[in-house]
Amino acid sequence: MNSEKITHHLIVNPVAGKGKGKKALKKLEKLLKKQSLDYVIHQTTKAGDATLFAEQLTATNTQLSLIVVGGDGTFSEVLNGIINFDNITLGLIPSGTGNDFAFGLGISKKVRRALAPILAGNKKYIDYIQTDTRRSLNILGTGLDVEVLTRFNSYKRQTKIAYFKSLISTLRNLSYKEYIVKYVDEFGQAGELPPTPTLALAVCNGTMFGGGMKMSPLSVVDDGLLDLVHAAKPDGNILIAANRLKKGKHLSYPYITHIRVREIYIRPLDESQPFIFQIEGEIISNQNSVSAKVVSGQLKIYY
Repeated sequence: MNSEKITHHLIVNPVAGKGKGKKALKKLEKLLKKQSLDYVIHQTTKAGDATLFAEQLTATNTQLSLIVVGGDGTFSEVLNGIINFDNITLGLIPSGTGNDFAFGLGISKKVRRALAPILAGNKKYIDYIQTDTRRSLNILGTGLDVEVLTRFNSYKRQTKIAYFKSLISTLRNLSYKEYIVKYVDEFGQAGELPPTPTLALAVCNGTMFGGGMKMSPLSVVDDGLLDLVHAAKPDGNILIAANRLKKGKHLSYPYITHIRVREIYIRPLDESQPFIFQIEGEIISNQNSVSAKVVSGQLKIYY
């Protein structure tokens, strides 16, 4: 791509990362102006705006450079608004609180470095997760992450200290639920996990979530597969097990199941229990189950 002949459309969440989005936009504008590049800013003011902007911009046959300034939530909103994947290349400028997906890809938090592959026109196709109702770039999960998020969301000031307190409180009071998990593996073979008390259950395209918890350190975003990671209730110290999850050093332990899959279906073993899961940090509580599959060769990003 000749970046001098294209208009870059910036979808910006200015309040992402407690104002990091606004600061990133200022740096980004300065860099684009220095290169004499054309750009248009679309700033969000409420949840859902990024999806609407993406719908409007990608509904035409015009080739677009779509640069998203925000965190995982903003990236997810944009992904769910794309109408025509053929016409867009997505650029990510991580400016949120966690930035798990972008950092897992190795995209820098420095605006200049994150912008470099966009200006160079370096592109690649990556996978995403398609569920019953929406798309996801990174990870959907249930268990530990959901209970931590539920507690964390109750804090008025959502700081790293608040997240740590939420984690500790969850580990002391975690409810180990059992799930029906059916899947189609990388070879096209159907399988099912035996129901067992669960610490965490995740379907992963990216490698980490929750502000750096490396749930799926072996995930590759362009391999045409998702990584199913199931952590059963460990026999030993729960704090040690949680620390292994955070550092990505858990896959070799006997309470961990790791399977590469094409499709997956999850529901509680006890269907009378509420089913709560998260996608990109957003709590979903209005479904009895969730189905997901990998989609490859559609989403193109600067990388």
